[in-house]
Amino acid sequence: MKNMVRNVAAGVGVALALTGALLLAPPDGRAASSGGNGGPRDWRPLAVVAYAGGTAFASDIMAGGGPTYGGGVRWRMSKTFGLGIMLEKCSGSEVRTTNLMFNGQLFFPGRGRLLPYAIAGVGFNSVEFDPDLEYYVDPGRIVDRMALQLGAGMEWRVSSRLSIMAEGRGNLIKTWIRYGPASGPIRDTDPATQDIIHLYGLTLSAGLKLSF
Repeated sequence: MKNMVRNVAAGVGVALALTGALLLAPPDGRAASSGGNGGPRDWRPLAVVAYAGGTAFASDIMAGGGPTYGGGVRWRMSKTFGLGIMLEKCSGSEVRTTNLMFNGQLFFPGRGRLLPYAIAGVGFNSVEFDPDLEYYVDPGRIVDRMALQLGAGMEWRVSSRLSIMAEGRGNLIKTWIRYGPASGPIRDTDPATQDIIHLYGLTLSAGLKLSF
């Protein structure tokens, strides 16, 4: 519970920082024009996105995955940079995760209706392992961890407001497994006795983006 409170507090802090960055950004950064001479821009700054796909997880002791879906809000601050707040859920048979992400998008020059971009940011992950697996003694073992988000995507603009997206993104989590009843907070546990694992997730998805 304390881990969740800290993660939520950190998420609120990041959200406030992003909001401050948006408010403090110069007007020409928030509404750059396509030609750079005050003409109409060829993109809209605010968008909502929804997507679905699948996630595969791998670690030192297990592999799994499952269907993934999510959505959120993205703000394009300039022709080359944008920010996004996304909430994602993966319902796997061995691992189930909820991921609150704060990601940036770096847009590259596109051709016609296609727009490629890179993704980088952080995620706050709630990870639940299947208690029926033989290496988990105590059921309901849930941990909350930060994770690095790295990936790339492509937009195909159907109209000025609607785009189709395809993304591939890595979710790199360093987490742990505790056997039996928890004796106390993980921070109070001797690191030599912690069963630390690196959980690597790869999410492939497709979705829709509606811009305003």
